[in-house]
Amino acid sequence: MTGMARLTAAIGLALLLSACETAQQQIEREFGYPTVAAAFEALKARKDVKMTSHEGWTIIEDPVNSTLWSFVPADHPAYPAVIRRQMLDRNGGKVVEMSALCQAPRAACDKLVDEMRAASEPPPPAEKPAAAPPPKPEAR
Repeated sequence: MTGMARLTAAIGLALLLSACETAQQQIEREFGYPTVAAAFEALKARKDVKMTSHEGWTIIEDPVNSTLWSFVPADHPAYPAVIRRQMLDRNGGKVVEMSALCQAPRAACDKLVDEMRAASEPPPPAEKPAAAPPPKPEAR
């Protein structure tokens, strides 16, 4: 192989490798933090967020980014995990996008996400009572 061919092959390989993204890099790019602990520590250090606790869950409100972070308690089967809900503008309206970063076993993470989605769903519309039949005309 000539020097130019080797250089071309090396450049091609370098470009291919740089385009490959590890699963961990993908998580960090999509979620903003590499781990649940990193998310918690970074958010906790910010002065513009409000941290509260509810039934063992740590809730962090980020008004700047219209985001609510819900960290599961240490005794939860999906620990360590965090659910992020972010209010976004889409198609002229507001939508809440939910995502999760969960480092527990897959089954526990799936159950957590299913439960959080169900809790976020609006209740189904109430069924309207059947309309009363029209009154019968009086006989004359």
